[in-house]
Amino acid sequence: MCAHYLSVKRDPKDKKIVTRLNEEEALRYMLANDFCNPHQMVRDRRKLELRKDFFHEYFKETSVHLVNTTVTPQETQHRIREIVAGNG
Repeated sequence: MCAHYLSVKRDPKDKKIVTRLNEEEALRYMLANDFCNPHQMVRDRRKLELRKDFFHEYFKETSVHLVNTTVTPQETQHRIREIVAGNG
């Protein structure tokens, strides 16, 4: 069974609904978007390196997709289900 990591964004300028990211693209996305978590309590160099190392290893073992939520909620859910079922 393949593990999946899904991240969502809302970008009406991007017409692509699902984007598969490789390990390096996924890590760059996470760094550019504050690890998709604006509520991190500790934000020092040590924690940044720990987070980078964790996600770098994690993304080696997962299928990473970025889902643009500009379509209807039903279509977004359909696309996510396709990814998880291995059809996306």
